[in-house]
Amino acid sequence: MDEITAHKVQKIRDLRSRGVDPFPARGPARTLGAREGVDGARERTVAVAGRLVQIRQMGKASFAHLQDETGKLQLYFKKDILGEAPYQSFKDDLSVGDFIAVEGRVFKTKTNETTVEVARFTLLAKAIRPLPEKWHGLTDTEERHRRRHLDLISNPEVRQTFADRSRIVSAVRKALSD
Repeated sequence: MDEITAHKVQKIRDLRSRGVDPFPARGPARTLGAREGVDGARERTVAVAGRLVQIRQMGKASFAHLQDETGKLQLYFKKDILGEAPYQSFKDDLSVGDFIAVEGRVFKTKTNETTVEVARFTLLAKAIRPLPEKWHGLTDTEERHRRRHLDLISNPEVRQTFADRSRIVSAVRKALSD
């Protein structure tokens, strides 16, 4: 087991020792996907769930990106809104690759990016293995074919190609069936 995986396994043990289930059977209900309808949901409370693909911590506030099957969405975690203990839990317990559910108010940042100001979050599943490197991803063609699941996580174009192919095959099957 490499050092990163050993560290993540230790985090899981720590969570369990504090009575937190790192792999709960159920999570809160999701109202929207990361990109579907959230753009039009300004100043309203939404619930979204997905994988954390980026975290930027800055003292009393942090930004993160959540990704699901519909796309990416920015999250804003603020100590004043979450409270001391939940914010510290976010900083200590969550890492890139984990699946979480969040509830919060949607707003636009100064750079006009749709963002959810997180009021509550729930850990849905703790990731044990690290994701591919953010900037380079999987570049080796052989590696991309052997580890297709990682290629789909890290490359939105590949994920879109798979979704398009699936829709085309379904349409052809339906046409032939009819």
